[in-house]
Amino acid sequence: HAIVEILSQGIIRSASIMAAAPHYDDAVEKLKSAGVSQIGVHLTLSSEYQALQFSPLSSAPSLINQQGAFYPDIRKIRDQIKVEDVSREFEQQISKVVDSGFRVTHLDGHMFCYEKDEGGDEIFSVVEQLSLNHSLPFRSYSSSKFQIIKKIHMIWDGYDGEEERFRYYRSLLTNRSPALAELIIHPGIDLTQMRLFSSTASRRCYDYRFFTSKEFVDLTPNNHIRIVDWPEVLAEH
Repeated sequence: HAIVEILSQGIIRSASIMAAAPHYDDAVEKLKSAGVSQIGVHLTLSSEYQALQFSPLSSAPSLINQQGAFYPDIRKIRDQIKVEDVSREFEQQISKVVDSGFRVTHLDGHMFCYEKDEGGDEIFSVVEQLSLNHSLPFRSYSSSKFQIIKKIHMIWDGYDGEEERFRYYRSLLTNRSPALAELIIHPGIDLTQMRLFSSTASRRCYDYRFFTSKEFVDLTPNNHIRIVDWPEVLAEH
């Protein structure tokens, strides 16, 4: 709900969707009802929530536990992962979003799953090849000749309070370098349902409050910040 609201108002212009997660169809319906026609694919190989399991779309035996869901942390199973399972699964996730009628804008990774220090070099190479095959940019903090955005900002642990998070965002927006950068946020409306499966509901709520506030709307032009989407980034590079 929070992401759809932010996108439909044009406050933030880029988001990604997780094709392998539960309630995908509901997310698609809400996005389309709000007039959102383009979205990134949040490539997924892990399932960290016990009460909300993510499962592969393809046959991927090296990626799943006995319950048929992704493991919570791919770093612990790197030695058993077969790269062909990853390639097939990522292709299925991209295809599902395309088949849902969206223009896919970019690829990014759930829990940074394909970064070299998470999934390893082979999975990173899979995403590089997918990026080429589909002519799509992808987010990465690992070194790659295909990397477009060099600077990525995200806060998670250590900024649990509302004022702490607000202070970080204010500082980032007022003391930034004059360069292209990506800021990853996790907005959410503080619903009871979110608290049932995640301890991060309050952080998400604070992100929602800040990025729908008049303060944020005023901060961007006052600091000569232009908010862009991935197609614009790709067109300029």
